This record gives sequence, C-alpha cells and structure tokens, in this order.
Amino acid sequence: MPTFEFDQPLCWAHRGFSAKYPENTLAAFQAALDAGAEGIELDVTLTRDGQLVVIHDETLERTTSGTGSVSALDLAELRTLDAGIWFGPEFAGQRLPLLTEVLDMVGGKMLVNIEIKPEAAHVPAEVPVERQVLDLIRERGLLDSVLVSSFDYMILIRLRGLDEDLRLGLLVTGEEENIDFRALVQAIDAFSFHIRAAELIPDVVDLLHEDGVRVFCWTESYDDEALAMAQILEMGADGFFANDVDAFLTRCAEALA
Repeated sequence: MPTFEFDQPLCWAHRGFSAKYPENTLAAFQAALDAGAEGIELDVTLTRDGQLVVIHDETLERTTSGTGSVSALDLAELRTLDAGIWFGPEFAGQRLPLLTEVLDMVGGKMLVNIEIKPEAAHVPAEVPVERQVLDLIRERGLLDSVLVSSFDYMILIRLRGLDEDLRLGLLVTGEEENIDFRALVQAIDAFSFHIRAAELIPDVVDLLHEDGVRVFCWTESYDDEALAMAQILEMGADGFFANDVDAFLTRCAEALA
C-alpha cells in the first residue's frame, strides 16, 4: 500500500499522464501507473443525477464529444460521449470515468489526489459531494493513500468536520487577495498546500515546512513546465503535478544523483 511517508519529491501525474494521453481517462491513469508516478491527480464533480464523474472542466466541449454543462446531464447520457478522440484517433472510445472506476483500478497501487471541483457543491444531490467522496475512500480502506483537495475552502472545512484523519490539500492560485493562507491551512489542519509553481517563493516553502505542511505545485497550460519543474525543485517543494511524468521523474533522478 502506498503511503505519504516519502523523502524525495512526489511525482503526481496531473490528470493522469496528460502529456501523452487524454486527461482524466482510465488510459491516462494506467499510463501514469506504468510510468512509475507515485500518484495521480484527478478532478471530480457531480452529474445531474448525483454521480461522481471524473472531468476537469465545468463544461464538456474541450475534452469530450459533448456540449454544455456536465451537471446538466445524467450519468447515462455522459457515458455515451467520447472522452479520448479529441486527443487523438487512437484514443477513440475512452469514456468519462466514474471515481469508483479509478479507485478500483489504482487504489492501493499509488497515491490519489482527488480534487473536488467547486461547482460540485452547487449540484442538488441527496448526498453532498464531499460526503460521497469520503464514503468511497473509507469503503475501500484508502484513507492512508488518498488526499482530497479543492479551491472551495468550505468543502475542505466540511470534510475536516466529517473526518479528523483525512488528508486535505488547500488549493490556491497564489493570486488571491486578503487571505492568510497559513492561518487557513492551520484552521483546516491541511496536510498540504497546492500552489501554482509560478507563484511559489522560498519563504512560503520554509514557513509551511516549519508547520509540518507539504508543498505541492501545479502549472497552467500556458506555463513552461520544464522551467517550473526546475524552479520548484530548487526551492524545496515536496512534489509536482506533472503533465509529462517521464520528464519529471528524469529530472528528480538527476537531482538526486
């Protein structure tokens, strides 16, 4: 069983091995496992009928053959869409996975960072999104290898109220105003702080490490990922959400040589 006891930077496969496979698909997650990533990061939201589906965007156009809002369709309708052909014809037939499918495939084999999308909190559901996510983690005995993150701080606060042991990650862009991130991390007893690599500074790493908090970094699509990798490793960050898994693993190996 993978654990969060590590002494070198973690390679989180960002939406799976998304540099070479269609993001947030089973193909991308399997490729990340095969490539040797320590963990995967995925995005989860709710369908109209309250099911946990894995997709990054609030709408369907960019990564599927569908249109409109994810939450406007039931799971059965969403499962008819192609989530792979946009990336390349060889990936035609990939479907939007359920969170259960991803956990069944990689749970216990690698770490999993489940990012709950803010819009999921506003989809009417008999069971709130954070409760559903927590229940799945507990049912599969994955509390020791799963991290839940979100840009919606209230989702994290509610999760902390539900479980004092669940690892939580506070997600920020680094451009928010009038927010004391260190105080918020402490208030929710977060395990980790997730910030855009371009906004990271050494003082942030040092302060959070003093508090025993891990620092993980991510990039926007327009960022120079290779440059970001070098910068965050130099500053002592604890991990990186890599689109190119091979590149980050190679850079880490070189840094440790």
